[in-house]
This record gives sequence, C-alpha cells and structure tokens, in this order.
Amino acid sequence: MAKKIRKVTPADNEREMLKQSINPHVKEITLALKDAATGMWVEKEVDMVDEKTGKKIGVKVRRVYQEKPDVTAGQYLLNQVVGKPKETTEVQGQISLTMDI
Repeated sequence: MAKKIRKVTPADNEREMLKQSINPHVKEITLALKDAATGMWVEKEVDMVDEKTGKKIGVKVRRVYQEKPDVTAGQYLLNQVVGKPKETTEVQGQISLTMDI
C-alpha cells in the first residue's frame, strides 16, 4: 500500500510555527486573558510634574486602579471551554436541486 503524502502549505507551516512559539507560554497567556476578562488591578508609577514649570519633581506616586472587564477576552475563553455557539441560518423560499445520474 502506498504511503499518502501530505502536501504542506505555507499556512500550515505558519500555524505550526505559531503553535510552537506559544505552547511554552500557554499558562501565562491564559491567566492574563482571565485577568482581562474579569477585570484586573493595575499599579502604575507616575512621575510628579511641577504645574508651573512642567519639570519633573522626581517624586513618584503609585496609582492603583481596577480595569474594566474585557468582554472579548471573556467571550474567547468561554468559546475555548464551552465551544463557540452555533449560528443558525433560516432560509425562506424555494430551493431546487438538479442532479445528473
């Protein structure tokens, strides 16, 4: 029996390269998506600026605030776990099929 040879297209190579580069980071990417989906706390250091001169005073202030949840990230994660919802298409009218036998 002859062995079937699979033709590899550039798209297949690119997808495989992408998978190989992402695989080691799947856990941290998933956690980051979860944080984005649920809203996350962000801490930022900001340089203080003199309002009159516009020069940096050099004192840093920490600001901590919560980001709003990212609906797209949440939807993506749910689609990965539960599956993407099926879309239904309703057809109205007459459909005719012609077959040659």
